Amino acid sequence: MKVISNQTSVTEFFLLGVTDIQEPQPFLFAVFITIYFVNITGNGAILTIVISDPRLHLPMYFFLGNLACLDICYSTVTVPKMLEHFLSTGKTISFLGCITQLHFFHFLGTTESLLLAVMAFDRFVAICKPLHYSVIMNRQLCTLMAVTIWIIAFLHALLHSVMTSRLRFCGSNQIHHFFCDVKPLLELACGNTELNLWLLNTVTGTVASVPFFLTFLSYFYIIMYLFLKTRSCSMLHKALSTCASHFMVVVLFYAPVIFTYIRPSSGSSLDQDRIIAIMYSVVTPALNPLIYTLRNKEVRMMSNQTSITEFLLLGVTDIQELNTILFAIFFTIYFVNITGNGAILMIVISDPRLHSPMYFFLGNLACLDICFSTVTVPKMLENFLSTSKAISFLGCITQLHFFHFLGSTEALLLPVMAFDRFVAICKPLHYSVIMNRQLCIQMTVTIWTTGFLHALLHSVMTSRLRFCGSNQIHHFFCDVKPLLDLACGDTKLNIWLLNTITGTIALSPFFLTFLSYFYIITYLFLKTRSCSMLHKALSTCASHFMVVILFYAPVLFIYIRPSSGSSLDQDRIIAIMYSVVTPALNPLIYTLRNKEVRSALCRKMRRWL
Repeated sequence: MKVISNQTSVTEFFLLGVTDIQEPQPFLFAVFITIYFVNITGNGAILTIVISDPRLHLPMYFFLGNLACLDICYSTVTVPKMLEHFLSTGKTISFLGCITQLHFFHFLGTTESLLLAVMAFDRFVAICKPLHYSVIMNRQLCTLMAVTIWIIAFLHALLHSVMTSRLRFCGSNQIHHFFCDVKPLLELACGNTELNLWLLNTVTGTVASVPFFLTFLSYFYIIMYLFLKTRSCSMLHKALSTCASHFMVVVLFYAPVIFTYIRPSSGSSLDQDRIIAIMYSVVTPALNPLIYTLRNKEVRMMSNQTSITEFLLLGVTDIQELNTILFAIFFTIYFVNITGNGAILMIVISDPRLHSPMYFFLGNLACLDICFSTVTVPKMLENFLSTSKAISFLGCITQLHFFHFLGSTEALLLPVMAFDRFVAICKPLHYSVIMNRQLCIQMTVTIWTTGFLHALLHSVMTSRLRFCGSNQIHHFFCDVKPLLDLACGDTKLNIWLLNTITGTIALSPFFLTFLSYFYIITYLFLKTRSCSMLHKALSTCASHFMVVILFYAPVLFIYIRPSSGSSLDQDRIIAIMYSVVTPALNPLIYTLRNKEVRSALCRKMRRWL
């Protein structure tokens, strides 16, 4: 028997977004990407610390790790799509995509609602039953509770997604929201929605109200116990301080959720719903890590257990006489980098004739090259002229993070640019359809996010090492390898991550880039009869291929070769190549070999003169 899952004539919906006014869209994009960045960074750091530090392998931090994971996923269900729509004219989402988003939004939201009640119970046992805490909150019970709340939430979300997908949508397909939720979809449905409304009010109301009541009950018992049984003011302060961060999260989450789903529909306003939804789906997940790290002593202290507060960067060379000459050389290279890449970035943005995928990615590369060099070169130039070559511990970890963030992003951007050339040459008639604006933005956001998360992994794992010996780094910037040489503890996991994860980030894009060019060359020599067309196609790819070789050759040499064959002086010279010289050569290669960029630059210069 054939089951009909949906009898709707609507195949896609239009998400009208946060606001209908177009002017503030770029500003809102900047605001929400910053909030999302804080969310991913903060919760990612908490999750990494909780997993990696054995001292935090306790029930309280096990649930905190679950909360951090939930907050990352919860925002990721709605925010990336919202950010895409801020920059895009087409604000569509497929019917299946809409139901999927609805499902995961309710799945993760319900899980968080239930998890907060479990965390309150954990605090109740820790404060009111301290002698029995380890017996009651054993590993088996914690795992069982975590699994149970994830399963209950999944089934609750499945109920809503299945029931909503079975409705008929035959009228307007405009959703007055920035994501797919049950309420806005019920307003667009043609058929009878009474059962759906009952489920929303009863089931979702219960899922929101019961955990809130249990959380409130736990804190009521905690407060009663503290004031009636505790004589010591210091113990009372410590217990309340332990609960304070969790209680703040509970209030931030439950208040808008209950207001949205429990109040009667007659008092509902779409604009009001959107603002409240931003609070609990975007803002609260970003605030949670700040609340827990600012108010939780253990999380703050576990972020670093080192006795060293600063490092000394020994620089490019130990010979002092060469510093002035090297300053002049590297300052010139940096000036060429900023000027050249800045000019490319400005031309790509300002010239409408260059508003195509190829130049969109070239603009990203130019921006990356400026930032990539700026992470290391200014500090190196300062150290050439200064006697004090110190960098703070936090400054060192920050430099390491942004170096790997921007380096990884560039490594991932180059195969995307190669794929763009493959489609342009091998599928010219389908180029505009395949490389549409939406796909280009999605690929760019993906590679920047992947680069950031890869760097976050290294920066958090390196910051957790103990440095109790020498603080002299035999390099001109903070990188993972030189810091691992100074660490006191076990660095096997860090070395494994460096060889495996960073190796994969370097090798996979290189292989994909090589594959794209292999297909391009094969296609050109087998399918192209015209010598002029062959020359034009190869000329288009030549500049990008040169950039690929200049970037990947030293990177692969540094991070793929075995540590036994490593030399610090050799590492410094190779690092200068890919972090200082290559970013300065990229604009020269693209302007000298690319006719469109040269023409656009000439037009701009004539206009100025």
